[in-house]
Amino acid sequence: MIGSRLLLAAAAATALLASACTGAEPPGGGADDGDLSSTKLAVSVGATTNAFLKTANEFDTPYTVEEVNASTPKDLASALASGRADLLLLGDVITSTLAGQDLPFTIVYAQQRAKGFCGVLVPKGSTAKTVADLRGKTVGNGVSTAGEIIAIRSFQRAGLDYLKDVEKVDLATIPEQQAAFVSGKVDALATCTPPGGSLVAEGKARWLVTGEDGLWNAQNYWVLSDKAREDPKKVEAALDYITRFKKSLTYTNAHTDELLAQLSKATQVPAEQLRLSFADPIQPVPLDASVTQGLQDTYDALATTGRVKSGVAVADHFDAQYNDRIGE
Repeated sequence: MIGSRLLLAAAAATALLASACTGAEPPGGGADDGDLSSTKLAVSVGATTNAFLKTANEFDTPYTVEEVNASTPKDLASALASGRADLLLLGDVITSTLAGQDLPFTIVYAQQRAKGFCGVLVPKGSTAKTVADLRGKTVGNGVSTAGEIIAIRSFQRAGLDYLKDVEKVDLATIPEQQAAFVSGKVDALATCTPPGGSLVAEGKARWLVTGEDGLWNAQNYWVLSDKAREDPKKVEAALDYITRFKKSLTYTNAHTDELLAQLSKATQVPAEQLRLSFADPIQPVPLDASVTQGLQDTYDALATTGRVKSGVAVADHFDAQYNDRIGE
């Protein structure tokens, strides 16, 4: 890492060496006491996460939670760089984008989503059987979606180059993606759900390849800013918040309809469309080598687009020391 990231890493290394010699706790080792009433945790986790917490009655915390409005890559980068956000929940593509900017953050935990709701779609009557059959065709590309990552990796697996072997049409929004596909403007579509699952359910499309084909890890990451890690009470609050979400999964996975009602209210998306994205229960995932490799695979695929620099080791952003501190 370079610049401020390098200085932070050096400081962390020094602190860890000191703790090994003196018995002191590493950064974020723990608060002096359990009172978090004066602690403020600034979170950027989105309406979806709040819906889980509210459904499971895990929304009331012993610390103050401040919502940070940061939804675009630019806003998220600013929130991390400034320390305005303490805790974020991010998908793999945006996490890769931020890692490519050498921003000061640490991944402390992960969660597994369904893998089958992103991929490459073709019209139901298409003769294409594999991505190799799309060579020379026009493909709508959901920019910075997992569908794009799956397309890149599936073409690589077939010995092709997604960026060169198709006529790629970049589509930034869900309405643009759906309109291009339904109108026949494109022969295939690299996307997620919505609109993917809905198009399949309506009989207008079929998946040619999805994340279930070993092309996408489908994980989200709990990200702690390096500034927050310097405050033991913020760390305790963040770990408690993640634990609350982990507990909420046990409840919501058994009460899907109740969850979908909350999600629909929060996102203004019909519950039945949301159901497609939550076909499989979300599961908490402690950090290990496979989690790190999954994000590295996404990063490397994204790097082929030129939107992030190549050669970045995302392992520098992981710290598994918190695994055992995130409770049941």
